[in-house]
Amino acid sequence: MICKKNPQHRYNSHLKACPWCERQAQLSGHDPFPPDAATQRAQKAAELKRQQQEAARLEAAAAEQRRLLELKRQQEEQKRKQEAERRRREAEARRRAEELQRTLGGLAKTVGACVFGVWVIGSGMNCMNNMMQSSARRTYTAAPQQSVTQITMPSPGNKFIPTKVMGIWRGTFSGDSATLHIRTRDDNRFTGLMTVRDKKGTYRIAISGVVADGGRIGWQETKVLRVPRKAKWTRGTNTGTFSNANQTMSGQGKDPLHSVYSWSFRRAS
Repeated sequence: MICKKNPQHRYNSHLKACPWCERQAQLSGHDPFPPDAATQRAQKAAELKRQQQEAARLEAAAAEQRRLLELKRQQEEQKRKQEAERRRREAEARRRAEELQRTLGGLAKTVGACVFGVWVIGSGMNCMNNMMQSSARRTYTAAPQQSVTQITMPSPGNKFIPTKVMGIWRGTFSGDSATLHIRTRDDNRFTGLMTVRDKKGTYRIAISGVVADGGRIGWQETKVLRVPRKAKWTRGTNTGTFSNANQTMSGQGKDPLHSVYSWSFRRAS
């Protein structure tokens, strides 16, 4: 067998390795059969090439390591910048939130003061409007025969007045549609329910009155049973007379706000 490293080394084929190379290693590199000049040059060229390849490999490994270190440094730098940007945005958001809170606090105080002022003014205006509406709800109609001071309840007297008043009467009350339901009668006195409808809704008022001689009638508004929302009813005193064979009645009324109004009804049943 010819040794691949040194053609001068020859050995039997039953050996697994070159014994002369092993001996050279045992002799600290001394080769008893050194290669010829051409082989030495080839070995030196191969060794130089191997060294160059090893140097190139080491250089490539070093360059790769430098690249990885630079990439890691860039990633860390980017993380630091992102963290700094996040902190800056959080600080800016906190600052804006504090400014908004201060602004809203001042605005809330201003709005609260304005709302309170508007509420005070509105309460006063609502009170005035309610008073005006209560007065304006009943239309003033001058009576040719009766003044404001003359609107008083007639006296029932001791003699029974046979006028038929029980039943349902329909007509107008202070210019609004109304129904008068007289339910009970005791001698010359009676009780009932008056229903008035206007653009705000329906009013139900309990009444109590008397029938007097001379075809006279009068009643008091005793209790307000129902009014529309945000509406008001002022109880008044009403007097009038029968006509047309006791089929109609009409007259005037006055409430505590000194509003004078007219009413008229026709028997329905």
